[in-house]
Amino acid sequence: MTDKIKILIQKRTSVKSQITSLNNILDKGELDHIAVRFRMNRLTELYRAFEDHNDELAVLDSDERHQTEFTNLQDRYYSLASRVETITRAADVAESSTSASTGESRNNDATLSTSVKKRWIKLPDAPTFDGKYESWLSFKNTFHNMIGSQTDLSEIDKLHYLKSALTGEAASKIRIFEIDGINYSKAWELLERAYEVKRVLISRHLSLLFGLPTLDRESTTGLSKLADDAQQHVASLSALGVSVGSEVVVHTLESKLPKSALERWETSLDRDEFPKLEFMYEFLYKSAICASKRERAKATESEKNKIEPLIKKKRVSVANQAFMLNASRNCVICKSKRHPLYLCEKFKLLSAQKRIDVVKSAKLCYNCLRSHRGSACKFSSCTICQKRHNTLLHIDNFAGANKSNITNSASEKFPVRADWSWWWERGDTLTSRYQRYPVRAIIPRYQASALSVPSFVRQKARQKVA
Repeated sequence: MTDKIKILIQKRTSVKSQITSLNNILDKGELDHIAVRFRMNRLTELYRAFEDHNDELAVLDSDERHQTEFTNLQDRYYSLASRVETITRAADVAESSTSASTGESRNNDATLSTSVKKRWIKLPDAPTFDGKYESWLSFKNTFHNMIGSQTDLSEIDKLHYLKSALTGEAASKIRIFEIDGINYSKAWELLERAYEVKRVLISRHLSLLFGLPTLDRESTTGLSKLADDAQQHVASLSALGVSVGSEVVVHTLESKLPKSALERWETSLDRDEFPKLEFMYEFLYKSAICASKRERAKATESEKNKIEPLIKKKRVSVANQAFMLNASRNCVICKSKRHPLYLCEKFKLLSAQKRIDVVKSAKLCYNCLRSHRGSACKFSSCTICQKRHNTLLHIDNFAGANKSNITNSASEKFPVRADWSWWWERGDTLTSRYQRYPVRAIIPRYQASALSVPSFVRQKARQKVA
């Protein structure tokens, strides 16, 4: 026995216990009618909750004792509800009579009017009937137990419940009856004459039993409905006095099973003993539970398959972003090496104008030579002209000067803040301590570090010009 079945049985036991307890209290007269009413309301809530779970219990365990227990519990509940209503109504009438004898006449009329009002315990929703012959016996028995047998309901109330329970063709048959006390019996007799035709009912149930749909695959709904419908038709035929052999029903249900279920059914049987009908019902309900688990697993897998491509797509997007970020950090000149552009030796060997073209083509910042644009750069300005560009991108007027325009003055020929473009183009060298250094190797180091060219270098350069 599974934990779920145990829980449902415990709930049923709890309801039975409270019914017994309230019956004992009523026998002893220990509570007033108000307390009794409160207890009954609570019991009604518990009963409705168990009633909702009764079908689930039938699916989990096909033992017929569960249905017998439920029927007995249902009868005890309605019997107790009727008893409580009788007690509370009598108490209300007594209170009203006492109030009427001591109050004024105008209050007496109001109290009397209140005392005769019906204070019903809310009954569960009545079953519905649409005029199908195969549904008549089930509707008849259920409606009679819930509504027709209630002694505390008037004929008018019963007719109202009956009208609200009928739909389609069945509703049209009693539409002519007005809501009147004498019409409930007439309406019920009319329905019995129309639908309780034994020959037609037997033929209809036999036709539906042997004509149950064949299942092409195992599904929770299909397997459960196959067992439910078979039991309903067999029970209805039994109520009509027709006994259908269990062997016939088992054979019929076997022919309705899908191939996979039929193979499992065959492997579960003994070689010579024909299976009982209860064993077939149990097999169908257990197969329905297994099918339900497979359907849930399949739905979960389907949902997973929908989500995984999205996760994979997101991962690819993140990887692409990381690749683009890494690529943006690579030097635009060296491509594969990761170092700032202003430290790139190849970049430094280019002329100032070509450096500007590289920065412009790569859409880099003119100030820090990195991959951002705009005026928010915090990098230091040009050390030569103090404008917002990198020193490596500085172009002085001296760079465009013609050699023929150079005067004899060393200061005019070699400005202090020149960008050394002229020396660069010539490829001259400077000498210090018996070592010769090319200008192209010296000047960019100071420009890249945003430092001024030392005076001794400028002096050597002027001497070179002179």
